[in-house]
Parts: sequence; C-alpha cells; structure tokens
Amino acid sequence: MNITFMGAGACGLIGAAHCTSLGHDVTLYELPEFFEMAKQVKDNGGIYVDASPGNGLPNGFIPLNKVTCDAGEALRNAEIIFVTVPSFGESRIAEVCAKKLKEDQFLYLSSGYMYGSIDFSHTLKAMGHNKPVHLAEMNSNIYAGGRLDPVSVRAGGYKHNVGVASFPGKATQTMTKKLQKIYPEVVAFDNVLETGVSNPNAALHPSVVVFNASYVECGEEVLLYHDKKYLSAMSEPVAAIYEAMDAERLKLRDLGIFNRIKPWRDIFKDWYGYFGASGETLPEIMQSNPALRRAKLPSSFNHRYITEDITAGLLPLIELLGRYGIDCPTNKAVVHISSILSGIDLSAEGRTLARFGLDCLSGEALMEYLYTGNR
Repeated sequence: MNITFMGAGACGLIGAAHCTSLGHDVTLYELPEFFEMAKQVKDNGGIYVDASPGNGLPNGFIPLNKVTCDAGEALRNAEIIFVTVPSFGESRIAEVCAKKLKEDQFLYLSSGYMYGSIDFSHTLKAMGHNKPVHLAEMNSNIYAGGRLDPVSVRAGGYKHNVGVASFPGKATQTMTKKLQKIYPEVVAFDNVLETGVSNPNAALHPSVVVFNASYVECGEEVLLYHDKKYLSAMSEPVAAIYEAMDAERLKLRDLGIFNRIKPWRDIFKDWYGYFGASGETLPEIMQSNPALRRAKLPSSFNHRYITEDITAGLLPLIELLGRYGIDCPTNKAVVHISSILSGIDLSAEGRTLARFGLDCLSGEALMEYLYTGNR
C-alpha cells in the first residue's frame, strides 16, 4: 500500500519506519519551512529506531527512501495519508494538500485533539477544495515516543484500541476498516466529539506540569511517571486533581450523551494493557507502563503540554460541558493557572465550536452536522 506521512516529527518518523517494516511503500513529507531536519533523514537514507522491547515496533536502522518537501510528489500516489503534526499545524497541512487531494485518498489526523477534522475540512474549503474528502481523526496518536537526534527516534509505545471517527461521521465504518489494514487494533467511535473527549492526555499533561511547577521552572530532569533522581511527577496528589477533572467530564456519560465514554485511566489500560499497564489508580497504571518509562517533564510552560493540550483539548471540552449545563471548576482552574504560568491568554486560542461558527447549533443539529457534514 502507498502511504504518506505528512509531518516528519517523532510520530511521523516512527510511523514511516513502522509501515516500511510492514512492507508498505512509504513517503515522508515535511513542510518546506521545517525541511532542514528532515533533509538529514533523507541524506542518511533512513532513521534509527530505539524501540522498547515487546511493543511490536521495529528496532534499529530503517531505510526511508522517499523524503520530500514537495506536497505534489508526496500525495501523488498515496492511498492513505497520515497527518502527523501537532494540532496547531493541521490547518497548514490542509493548505498544502488543498489543490492536490484526490477523491479516492483517505486522510487520518493523528494528533488526537478535538475538532481537528472540522478545522481541516474548513481550511480545505477556504482554499477552494470543494470535492468530497475521506477524512477521519483518532483520539490519540497511535505511537508514543520522541526524537533523540535528527536521525534517531525513541519508540516507546504502540497503542492498541485507539478510537477512530470520520467527519462526516457517516463514513466512520469505511474509514475504520481501511485503517485496520495497517493498524488492526483500532476501533470505531461514534463521532468526532467522542474521540475528542476520549483523549486522556488533554488533562493529564497540563495537570502534571501545573502541579510540578517548581521542577519545570528550575529545569530539573524529572520523569513523568517513573522514578529517577526524584519521585515521578505523577504523584497521588496530582492524580487526585486529574481524577477530579475526569469526574466533571464523565457527567456527559451520566446524562446519557456519550454512552461509550470511559474513565481516562481506563483508556490508558486499553492502550497499553497488552504491554503491562495495570492497576486501579492512575499512578499504578502509569508507573507499570514500560511504554512511558522515559517520558520527561518539560522544562518550560510554553510547551505543547500546555499550549496544545489546553487550547485543543481542555478548552473545547469545557465549552462542550457548558452546552449541557455541566459545571467544571477543576478543568477551568487548570486552564486559568496554566495561563498565569505560561503568560499566554490560552482561552483566546481555543479550538472551540464557536471558532467554527457551530456554537449556535442545538444538540440535535450539531449531531446531524457531525454525521452529514451539512448545516
């Protein structure tokens, strides 16, 4: 199968290496403005993958023969396209794709943050692409890892049971079956609201950063979930904050709005149970998970754990809770404190329904729009 990864960050590199090892014909694309590091991968002829033993990912040197900053070249023969950039880069990828996409191509957004496919679709239309698009999003990137140097990546985890939903939602089953040809462990979710509110990182990352502020400020090397020089950043008090944030979200399930919603901690077990993640409390689950053994606390508040997880995760969740009359003081407090620590007005950057002019839709009308794509 011809597969293109749009975005040559850590997850794009891991995905390209993984799919190459599975025998697919892979192209790796990076935006021209960020191509300098990807060019080193091209010149190297591939990347080195440091995979955690037992996670099913390839280890060692994996050749990548097609690395480009030419979007036309990257998309020309692609059957499946993975957009592997942060949520705030997805609209930029939509811009370069707009005039080159074909109706038989399947696009999957992997960032896991709310309304990514709506944002992507709106950008395509703004750029003059009005043809139907096979577009879906996942509730998380299927890989966990990080870049070690320009030509090396750490591949810590390969998630099972990642949720997939299309926009419009009427194509979800088709999009899921297509994706299962590569990742048989993915599962279909009801719609992109369900994928969005089922991303446990949206609250986990900000709460860990905010309630370890002194370590972030002094730049100490602290592991997020495992012990090293200091106890892990995921302590029982931090977990209590996280569980309180989740309790507010779970009221959507209590109202019968999203019957498939699970506690966030259980989603981590769904993802990594095959890899050893177990326990009842969040610290137990995270500390038993070898996939995240090397994850570290950031050394800045101007970091994706704040700027992305809040703007594209917590703020749309807070808006959605408000639509159903659900108060969420803990989630709001974490956003407020994060804005103070980062010095950024995060609320002004939220990827919300209001940003797309959809906040005026009633609950029933919104669900109809998510299913058909028509207002």
